[in-house]
Amino acid sequence: MIEINKDQLQESLSQYFNHEIYVHFEMTNGAYAAYRHGKAASGYVRNAKAKMMEGKVTGESPFRVGLKTSDGWLYADGLTHIDQTFNEAILLYGFDDDGKMQIALQISTTPFE
Repeated sequence: MIEINKDQLQESLSQYFNHEIYVHFEMTNGAYAAYRHGKAASGYVRNAKAKMMEGKVTGESPFRVGLKTSDGWLYADGLTHIDQTFNEAILLYGFDDDGKMQIALQISTTPFE
């Protein structure tokens, strides 16, 4: 995993324009510890299918990625790293100062297993 290069990510996103995509999205600010402390938020979506019309990377690290689909927008804020080991997907993550994952956004033309 490496830190996101804004220009390279924007170019990678453009390869998905006008294609059907599958999205994996998750976020947490400590949801796994919520039972102990009672305060947390989380979200999880797996294999949501949409036609991606455009995508935009904004900000400076951490970044925001917005995806315009045929039915609306989705965005992830706080992204810091990209996993480049997969050629068939864009795998983005955001980590806090302690190295804990806070957010993940993954885009593929095939469903995630």
